[in-house]
Amino acid sequence: RRGEIVAMMGGRAYDSPAANVPFFDGEAAFPVGAHVMAAIAGAPLVTVFSMREPGGHYHFFGFPPQPPERPPHHLRDAHLRACAATFARRLEGIVKRDPLQWYNFFPFWNAPGKRSVGTSPRSSIQHVPSALARPSSAPTGPT
Repeated sequence: RRGEIVAMMGGRAYDSPAANVPFFDGEAAFPVGAHVMAAIAGAPLVTVFSMREPGGHYHFFGFPPQPPERPPHHLRDAHLRACAATFARRLEGIVKRDPLQWYNFFPFWNAPGKRSVGTSPRSSIQHVPSALARPSSAPTGPT
């Protein structure tokens, strides 16, 4: 309401609600909190990626704002899963452009043939336990 901006990491499900969606040749959990927060605040969500270019310059890739949506309760999980899938497709495009700038130091993809921890047949949204989101040996600060 004051015209301020909130930035959130979109590619890490750090112990937060997440949706399992296709990502490259597998499936991975992507957080949905930014979409929930945007809907509650009535604010548009803008996806932005930054890539380091030669010479220490940065190139920012932005996508059109997504207007906030508040679907009926029975459609909420499907809507959040679709939002996460859109983000995952955008991230795929960025990673394909420059794969050496995407750093992951933990198991990102769900194990093939296994149902993710926290999922149930009734919902595609899961709560990712801390142990799965970040190994204990990983740094806890920003990367």
